[in-house]
Amino acid sequence: MSSTPPAPAPGEPFGGRVPVFVGGCLRSGTTLMAGLLGAAPGASSLTGTGVPKDEGQYLQTVMPYGQRGGTTRAGSWPQTFMDERDAVGREGEVRAHLWEAWSPFWDPQARWLVEKTPSNLSRVRFLRAVLPDSRFVILMRHPIAQALAVQKWSASVAGRYLQTDLERTVENWFRLMDHFTDSAAGLDGLQVVHYEHLVADPGTVVESVMRGLGMDGAVPSVEAVRGGDTGPYAERWAALAAHTRAASRANRTIAWNEGSAEGLARVAKRAARAAMIDSRLHVAVDRWVLPRVRARIVARFGERAAAYGYDIEDLNGCATPPPDA
Repeated sequence: MSSTPPAPAPGEPFGGRVPVFVGGCLRSGTTLMAGLLGAAPGASSLTGTGVPKDEGQYLQTVMPYGQRGGTTRAGSWPQTFMDERDAVGREGEVRAHLWEAWSPFWDPQARWLVEKTPSNLSRVRFLRAVLPDSRFVILMRHPIAQALAVQKWSASVAGRYLQTDLERTVENWFRLMDHFTDSAAGLDGLQVVHYEHLVADPGTVVESVMRGLGMDGAVPSVEAVRGGDTGPYAERWAALAAHTRAASRANRTIAWNEGSAEGLARVAKRAARAAMIDSRLHVAVDRWVLPRVRARIVARFGERAAAYGYDIEDLNGCATPPPDA
């Protein structure tokens, strides 16, 4: 595939423009990356859609949308995954539908059209079959940090405290990433970006991605990119190995550091409910459940995490070299 996109060809869906699909597991930096790419010269991301996070999944009807199976089981739901077989005989129909659904929310003059939906991770071959000129930017984050970030959304205080979903969320990460790795084999026009690299050196990473997409304009401002400190998550992960109450304290630290005023109100309500749990249960969980859950995760996924460049014990880095601009 040429690095230079073809000139727009009017009269057909997408008209020679280049769709850029951003995907990845939840809480892996997909929103951040889509915003940065959409601000690049000649590019546009979906804006003003009125749907959550301006994700294109909510505007179309040809692909299942939403996290079916929840944040901990999407990788076990067969409909999460789509490939070229799902497009056979209806490529033109799907292409026209996506253009009709998304084009009103892109700049009509843009040549690179950015669409961000986390589940693009599991549909790269389907999207390529429908849109042969499409490119993909997939975000990857340490599986433990990603799972701990997702876990904050749990509606169940007891479930969050007892870590009942943590192991399932980590397993879900590997189901999704393993499927992506297999399906992406031999696929061109695809870049994988580690979240850790993005937040550590956003200018260099975004420039590298832009060049890979064939963009030759100036890199958009990255001043708004926060440092992406994994400290609270690393503290909590380390606390799970200790027979202390530190895990619970670290959980509240994460909620406080990252929560909005509205989020803090929810945290306060959850804390009030959590306070009703019998103190003896707290002690039992701290001393027996949490360390055993952690040990099981390390035993099950340590080697698999290393294959993706991550140390299951260390949330602060990635062994995969960062990109050069």
